[in-house]
Amino acid sequence: REAAEAGDELPHALTLDGEAVVVDESLLLLPPPPPPAPPPVEEATDSLRFNVSQLAALGGQLKKAASGHLIRATTLSALLEQLAAGSFDAAAPPLPAMWRPLPPSAFSRLASLFAAGEPPLVAWPALVASLAPVARPTAAVVSEALGHAARVLREDAAEKAAVET
Repeated sequence: REAAEAGDELPHALTLDGEAVVVDESLLLLPPPPPPAPPPVEEATDSLRFNVSQLAALGGQLKKAASGHLIRATTLSALLEQLAAGSFDAAAPPLPAMWRPLPPSAFSRLASLFAAGEPPLVAWPALVASLAPVARPTAAVVSEALGHAARVLREDAAEKAAVET
C-alpha cells in the first residue's frame, strides 16, 4: 500500500482476484515468511475439579496400582495421600488446588464412597469418570436419548423383518 501511495514500482507482479491482491511468489527472491504459529492451547484450571492432564495422570497411576479394573480402597486412599503430599512447584500439579490440603481421612472417606465388597474394592475407571469435568446429563436428556435409541432399534427390526419376508 505504501509503495502504491508513493508511486514506487513493486519488485513483483500483483494481480487482483476479486478484492484480494495476489502476489506471484515465483518471482520473489525469498519465499514469504510463514504465518505465525497459533498460540498453545492452555487448559483452564479449576481449584476444585481435575483438568484433563491431571485426570489422565491419575488414571494411569490407578491402572498401574490396580488388579484389572479394581483397586483396594486402602491403596486408592494411600495413592491420593501421596499425590497430595507431593511437591506442587511443578507446572502441572497432580491434584486440583483444593484437594492438596485435605487430610488423609478425607481420602479414606472418598475411597469408601466408591468401595464395595469385602475387602473394599473400587472400580477405578468409574472413579476417574466421575471426576471428569463434564456436565452430567439431565433426566430429560437421558430420557430423550433412550427414546431415540428405542425408535432406531424398532426401525431396524422392522427393516430386517421386511427383508426376511
